[in-house]
Amino acid sequence: MAKVRHIRSNRYSKLSTELIEKVNGMYRAEDYTYKVFYSPEDEEFVATVSEFPSLAVLEEDQKAAFDGIVKAVAYLVEDMEKSGEEAPEPFSRKVYSGTISLRMPPSVHRKLSREAKEEGISVSRLINSKLIVQ
Repeated sequence: MAKVRHIRSNRYSKLSTELIEKVNGMYRAEDYTYKVFYSPEDEEFVATVSEFPSLAVLEEDQKAAFDGIVKAVAYLVEDMEKSGEEAPEPFSRKVYSGTISLRMPPSVHRKLSREAKEEGISVSRLINSKLIVQ
């Protein structure tokens, strides 16, 4: 995996739109999951991408931080492709089955089973409803 450091976006400001649209011949920078937030500690906006947890761009302007992280991802994925590395699959491209296996203490299982029985629903539906409320 490529080593990624915290960076400022101006390093990537000259990347072409074509590069941003075509990442890894398969993934586009826009397919990845981004978050931008203000950091009082840094006194700047910090932009991150979930699929590359060690990558961050800091900028004084919120839009500049977002644009910078998108360009950085495009650059990073192109660099990974050139070096024969595989870029992580964007969460937006993953297919989820809707099924998970969940381990819990027997006492919690018992409590949920009892509650589901009292409500006349399955344990799965009860857990699902509790998760949705969160």
